[in-house]
Amino acid sequence: MSDKPVKSFKDYPVEVAVLANQTENDGEERTFYSVTVERTYKDGDEYKKTHGLNGRGCLKAAHLLTQAHEHIRELDNAPRS
Repeated sequence: MSDKPVKSFKDYPVEVAVLANQTENDGEERTFYSVTVERTYKDGDEYKKTHGLNGRGCLKAAHLLTQAHEHIRELDNAPRS
């Protein structure tokens, strides 16, 4: 799994990142995609991240996950070299 997202979708304080993963099956390399959801919050003077969402964060995440899904479909349908 790549540490760097291939694409991020943000609506503060929520971020959805699309990650590319490589696998090999019977000598054929294949890329598949996964997503992470994080929410930024401030604890005193320090910014932190969590996977927990509140009601408003759920709605933002749903919208961002839809965008991530559309992007993954585009990547899956792109011509392969």
